[in-house]
Amino acid sequence: MVANQSKVTFFLNWLRLSKFIHLQIMCQLIEFIAGGKVSITCMDDRSRVVYYGSDATDKLGQFDIIVNKYINGKELKVKLCSVRLVSSPDSTCNILIDFAGGKRGVKLNLPSLVYRDQIKYTLGPFYFTNPFVMNLIPLILMTLMEATIDISKLKYIVLSLLFCCVFLSFSKSLYIFYSLVS
Repeated sequence: MVANQSKVTFFLNWLRLSKFIHLQIMCQLIEFIAGGKVSITCMDDRSRVVYYGSDATDKLGQFDIIVNKYINGKELKVKLCSVRLVSSPDSTCNILIDFAGGKRGVKLNLPSLVYRDQIKYTLGPFYFTNPFVMNLIPLILMTLMEATIDISKLKYIVLSLLFCCVFLSFSKSLYIFYSLVS
């Protein structure tokens, strides 16, 4: 499915002394965001920014950037780098959400592949959502807090309400709402 194809990939190429980052961002679950901005920020041991890079995604929501392995003569520490969403050009899907860490940023920790002179990190996917969905969340939560509900049935009630919201707004946000309750 589409969600399995959207990954954040970070390559460390020791031979060329550079790092290659690949990312795909999406609107909610299905739509790719062309022109969405994503950034990587790398810090030093004293929590100072030593590298900041960003780029816009292509029509498939993919992002590529090359980062030098050495910045100001010092080796970049991968564990002190994080990748995050910055902005979306789509006015109907431009709200940053922290689903999968896209809003706060995701640290690069364990490599998913080590082969010869390359180290690859895979994260994500990252998502944006639309303003309509974000306005419904507090309303649904307040309604649930005011009602006297058996806690064991709460998940099913929330999912039913969310299904109605998704159907009425023609949005694909069920997974995002579901992540709030699970």
